Amino acid sequence: MACLGMIDVPWQAAAGSVNDRILVVRLQCKTRGFLFSGDIGNASGNRLIRAGIVLRSDVLLAPRLG
Repeated sequence: MACLGMIDVPWQAAAGSVNDRILVVRLQCKTRGFLFSGDIGNASGNRLIRAGIVLRSDVLLAPRLG
């Protein structure tokens, strides 16, 4: 299991969404990957992509909209 969220995000960020401090978890079970992204915001999602972290998964628990 790997905790992926909250990369380079100060805990008490003055601006931005609370969703930018959401914990993202990726679970690998044998050959299957599961990504639990919570309500991750765009800024945090982009940081994960730029960091080059392995996000490829077989199952994605997608963020809710609204």
